Parts: sequence; structure tokens; C-alpha cells
Amino acid sequence: MTEIKIQIGKKAYASGIQQIVDLSVQTLPWRIYQLTLHHQEAERALFDLPERKQQQGRLVSLRPGNFMTNMYYSSDIIQTEDMFMEELDPEERQEWVSPWDIGLVAARILMDPVEKHGDVAYELIGDVISPQQRATMFSDVLGRPIHYEQVDSQVIYDMFIRLGFDHTFAFSVSTYSANNPTVSRGLKILLGRQPESVKEWLKKNKHVFDGSSVKEN
Repeated sequence: MTEIKIQIGKKAYASGIQQIVDLSVQTLPWRIYQLTLHHQEAERALFDLPERKQQQGRLVSLRPGNFMTNMYYSSDIIQTEDMFMEELDPEERQEWVSPWDIGLVAARILMDPVEKHGDVAYELIGDVISPQQRATMFSDVLGRPIHYEQVDSQVIYDMFIRLGFDHTFAFSVSTYSANNPTVSRGLKILLGRQPESVKEWLKKNKHVFDGSSVKEN
């Protein structure tokens, strides 16, 4: 991914493109989570491109938290066993953002004058809740009790390995822990409205978890 973004960036800036809006990753410690490292490397590489500096091009980086669509991974077990499991403590707060909000932010930036955003990086976190709160929301939206079960990180790691993912992916997913996550204060300014909450997103995507139709967004 890093090399692809670099090549696209070089050609874009060299051809006179004034602005790139890059989907990166939320601010995390350097190299701790290999799953996100290629996003971090690509963002740095794009920012440092000689072609960008020569053409005075702009780079706007979007740094989203966990996509709400990541909850699709739990759809089958919620449908069949009325539960979902993760390695997080039941009250451990976790950051989320709606993919719809990410797309809207990108679209609004691209419609603005290039000078407005310059070379800024925007953190995109729309909601912060715990697994237990999610279980309560699932229960309310689906109309039946859904419970959360905390399991050892080894269980999550082994599950992703069985699904065919490599070590770095499985390790990152099974050991990630947010450091004092908070909703991005500026997100509502970028959106022109309040960010979509997890519960609002669940209501729109109820069909994914009750099995009534296909996934939408």
C-alpha cells in the first residue's frame, strides 16, 4: 500500500494536482501496531515527496479510529448465539467512527478551496463507548438480549490465524488498547453536523445483525 500511494502521489503532484486527501490512520505510537504501520509510512512519505514540495501541493490526512463496519465481524455470532466476544475489559472505552462520516468529511474538504485546509491532519473519532455499552445498544436495537463476553487475547489471536490472517494482523487486532480515547471535537465542524453515534449506525444497519438482508454501510 505504501508504494502504491507514493507512486500515485508522485504522478498526481507532478501533473499539477494541488491537493491530495489521504485516508490514513488515527494517531498511534510509531511501529507498535504493524497493522497500521503502512498507513503511517505512507502518510509520512506523501508529506515528504519532493514533487509535492516542488509544486507546492497540499496533503490533507484523515486519521480515523475503528470503522463501525468492523462490527460486521461479529454479525454471525450475534445472529446465532446472541453474543459477541473480544479481548477488551467490559468497561474499556474504545473509539469508533462511521465510514459515512469519513466519506462526507473527505467530500467537503475536496469542495473547499485548497488553501483552507493546507497540510493539516484531521483526527476522526465520532463515538467512544465500552463493549458493555455496545451490548446494551445491540439489545435495544435488535429487541433481544445480547451479551458481551471478554476472552483472553490468545483466543482472538488464534481465531484470526484460523481465518487465514497473518501474525502481524492477528497480533495487532488481539492486543490493541486505546490510550484515553476521546471524541474528536472538530469532527462536527468538518461534518457540519454531529458525528454519527454507534447506536445511530446500529439502527441503520440492524439488518446486518438480525440477518434480514445484505450489508449496506
